[in-house]
Formats: sequence, C-alpha cells, structure tokens
Amino acid sequence: MSVPVTLKMTRQFRVPASPARVFEVLADVPCSVSHFPKVRKLEDLGEGVYRWELEEIGAAGIRHEVVYACRYISDMTAGSVEWTPIENIGNGQISGYWQISGHEDGTQIEFRTDGRLQIPGPGLLAPIVAPVVREIFSGLIDEYIANLRQTFQTRN
Repeated sequence: MSVPVTLKMTRQFRVPASPARVFEVLADVPCSVSHFPKVRKLEDLGEGVYRWELEEIGAAGIRHEVVYACRYISDMTAGSVEWTPIENIGNGQISGYWQISGHEDGTQIEFRTDGRLQIPGPGLLAPIVAPVVREIFSGLIDEYIANLRQTFQTRN
C-alpha cells in the first residue's frame, strides 16, 4: 500500500551572474544537482537520462527513500533546461524546467517542477503524509535555490 503525493512548485529569482554562466551551471546536470540537498547518488544512465536517489525523508512516522529518473534537454538559444520523467524507475515521476532570461542586473530565473511520488504506508495516512512530504520537498527546493544563488553571486 502507498500514499500518492503530488508536487507542484515554482520559484522565480534574479542573480547577478550572466545568462551564459547560469545556463552553463544549470545545463550541466551533475553540477546543478551538486547544489541539491540530500542527494545520496546521481547516476548517469546515458542519453541525457539521470537517476536520482535521495536520502530518506520522513513524514508522520514513515521514512522512505525517493528514487526517480529524468531525461534532460537543454536549449541555450531558448534559455531552457527541461526534464521529463522516465517511466518504471523508482517511486517518483518528476518533470520541470529552468527558464533563463537576461535582465539588466544579470539573469532572471524561473524554476518549475511537478511530480508524483508513491510513499509506502496505509492510504488512511494520506491526509497527514502528503502535506508533510510537500513541505519537506518545498524546503529542499528552497535550499537548492539558496545554494545556486550563492554560486551565482558574482557577475560573470
């Protein structure tokens, strides 16, 4: 039995670094992921596909490791990095994008991610587990953005 959890998160922010520098970091999946907290392992499966393994997360007395895989496609001209889920790998399906655009003070960045996770546990716990898991992921995303902002503090 498992508890389904849906995720929808968007963040927008500006950094002083150039769009080229921001794209360089975000399009380099291992470099970008190195800023994400609680990643136990990132495995390159080839052809732009990466498998993520996160450290265990906990909610309502249930602890579980989240595993998923995504295909990444980067387009420097469009200023975008997109990821789409790979079916049948792990317990999550995650999609999203980075949208990068020049701004007079550096770069405007938009982050969006949507996902579905299957957390083991009785369905009766869904009203408790789902909001807690969303809050944990929101905190991870906020920490990820903070780490990236630190990297992009210099104008170059």
